[in-house]
Amino acid sequence: MPDDGTRVRDGEARNHYLSDIDGTWETYREAVDRAWSEYEGRLQPARAAYEAAFAAAEAAHGHSLDTAWAVYKEAVAKAPSTTRREVVAQARATYNETAAGIRKAYNENMAIARENYVRSVQEARSAYQGAIDGELVAHREAVRSAWTEYLDLVDTQIVIEE
Repeated sequence: MPDDGTRVRDGEARNHYLSDIDGTWETYREAVDRAWSEYEGRLQPARAAYEAAFAAAEAAHGHSLDTAWAVYKEAVAKAPSTTRREVVAQARATYNETAAGIRKAYNENMAIARENYVRSVQEARSAYQGAIDGELVAHREAVRSAWTEYLDLVDTQIVIEE
């Protein structure tokens, strides 16, 4: 049966081990928090750029459609009564063609903005994942080292007692 001195040493070794584990966990948690802050920071410009591109595309889309509609209305309003039907049909065809081009340009601009945003998110995720993976490896190694140190202390005490 272990004596009181052995129990005290074992308790001290255990407390030291638990303290080391707490320290490694705190170090890992702080590293994860820093990595998350960096991730969020990297996404801020990408979000702002996407929102700006979206707003600009929306504004250009709306303005272009309004202009095309005004041209259509003017052509219809100025059409002489004898050729009104042909003028309206031509103006409608022109408007529809212009609107299709405007929608195409809008869709292309939004696709570019989305692709840029997705690329930024992927880059930020990759950097975040790399930071976390590196910290996790360091954390595991620190835990392994603390466990080995604890076992060495306890085993040393057992050898001494024998």
